[in-house]
Amino acid sequence: MKTTNKIQKTALTAALAMGFSIMGFTIDAQEEINLLTKNNGVNNFAMATVKNDNHFFAKTFNDGSSTARSSFAAYLVEETEAPLTIENWMIDDSNFSSATSIESEIETPLEIENWMIDEKTFYVNSVAIETATDEELELEDWMMNENKFEVKNNTVAPIVQTARYIFINNISFPAELTEDDLQLEDWMTNSEIWK
Repeated sequence: MKTTNKIQKTALTAALAMGFSIMGFTIDAQEEINLLTKNNGVNNFAMATVKNDNHFFAKTFNDGSSTARSSFAAYLVEETEAPLTIENWMIDDSNFSSATSIESEIETPLEIENWMIDEKTFYVNSVAIETATDEELELEDWMMNENKFEVKNNTVAPIVQTARYIFINNISFPAELTEDDLQLEDWMTNSEIWK
């Protein structure tokens, strides 16, 4: 019963909040429309709708107000452009053709010169190739000292064996493998896996 009452109260609160929000939006919209009509007025709306002699803007628009006429006249200025002339490069086909001339590159043939085959040119006395020799390794005392290689606190879990399994570090292995344990599976003979 308590849950039903809480749900009803929540639904009512949500409905009231939505109602007030919608009412606020409509009031704001009405105010915006009032401001729009006051600021723009009928004269500015008339600019877009006047038709006379099938022209969108008529030069003979007269609403009786000189200020409206002068503000509207600014939009009625006729623009003139200089006439376009055809120039020579515009009618020359070579300016617009896609054919391009490709010149083949000619290389001069390579020649073997005397210095290239003279062994004295490439013989450098300062560089001598020596065979590397390693010194003989000697057994030292520290290598034989077992204390240097002793690992302390290394505990390995004992190996536990039952009749069927051997446990080493909590990993189980079968004590004996029989033919039954070994089976041929599909992935073993799949050629795609073993490419």
